[in-house]
Amino acid sequence: MDIGVFYASRSPEPAARRTLLVLSFDGKGIVMRPGHLREATQKAAERAKRTFRTRLSAGEKSGRKRMATLAVVHDADPAVSRPHDIIAPPGGRTGNRTVRKGPKARAKWLTASVEHDPDHVIKTAFDQAEARDPQHQRCWVVLVDGATHQLDLVRAEADRRGVALHIVLDIVHVIEKLWAAARCFHTATDPEA
Repeated sequence: MDIGVFYASRSPEPAARRTLLVLSFDGKGIVMRPGHLREATQKAAERAKRTFRTRLSAGEKSGRKRMATLAVVHDADPAVSRPHDIIAPPGGRTGNRTVRKGPKARAKWLTASVEHDPDHVIKTAFDQAEARDPQHQRCWVVLVDGATHQLDLVRAEADRRGVALHIVLDIVHVIEKLWAAARCFHTATDPEA
């Protein structure tokens, strides 16, 4: 069955105004066969000088990947949580605290493309979100990993449509950057980091 036909047959039911409209975007490098690389990547791979004949050294890129852009749109009712519901050990410090349940995604719509540019995938996801909330009455939440180019495309599409967004930066990606910054001042094993 064609993906477009599948999703057309599964139109989500209208959601209440308090239901969050959640969008998320990410990129993933996909190893390609040499004949399927974009022209610029193919040329870069041909120009690259290799330090070693059989493996890559630190910082070298193989020039074998194309970036796929992934997008998801779904509905979710707000779920109030406390910081210790997310980062504390199960049961809290005392061992008897009940963790509050997080939000549950409903009516998921997913897409990904290695063929189309990120702006096309982002526009398509916004089309799906706008079909769910044409009057922009719901709260739109966008989860991203902090990729600047992707974030610029998301903001530009929201501005073009007049949509107010609440952007959430994925904590896992933020933590990676914080660890990198800490290692500028401390060794990798220093507890001060």
